[in-house]
Amino acid sequence: MSDNLLVDTTNTALPVPGPIPTHAVSTEMQIDDEDRPIFPPAKDSEKSYIVQSRKVQVPLHRMAPLKSTWSKMCPPLVSHLKLQVRMNMKSKAIELRTSKYTSDDGAIQKGEDFVVCTFFDCRLSVVLADPLLTRKMRRGRSVADSMWTMQ
Repeated sequence: MSDNLLVDTTNTALPVPGPIPTHAVSTEMQIDDEDRPIFPPAKDSEKSYIVQSRKVQVPLHRMAPLKSTWSKMCPPLVSHLKLQVRMNMKSKAIELRTSKYTSDDGAIQKGEDFVVCTFFDCRLSVVLADPLLTRKMRRGRSVADSMWTMQ
C-alpha cells in the first residue's frame, strides 16, 4: 500500500531566514539602584470606551412631578456627567447611557443615584446642594432623615 505514495524530493531546500536586525528591542531588564525594574513610559493610545446603559423605573405616582422637573433634571446629567438621557414613556423608565465624551467611570452610577434622589425629593435644589444625599440613600437612610439633619 505504501508503494503508491509518491514524494517529490527534487525541491527540498527550505528558505533560509535573513539575519536578525540589530536594532531589535533589548531583552535585558534595566534595574535601578534599589533593585527595582525600570519600565519605559507607556504610549498614549486612543482611549476606547464601553457603552454602558441603565434603566431606572419611574414609580407611577412620580410621573407627574417628574414631567414638571424634567427640564431642570437633565442639564446636570448631560453637562456635568456627559451622559445621554431619555425618558421612555412606554416602559415608564429613564434610560441613561454613556458616550465617548463620558470621562468618569462612575458617571452612570452617579447619574442613576441622582435620578432616584429626584424621585423621592422633587426639590432639585436640595438634591443639587447636598452631594452626600445619594450616599445617605445608598446606606439605607431615607431622604426625610437626611433633610431633618440638614435643617
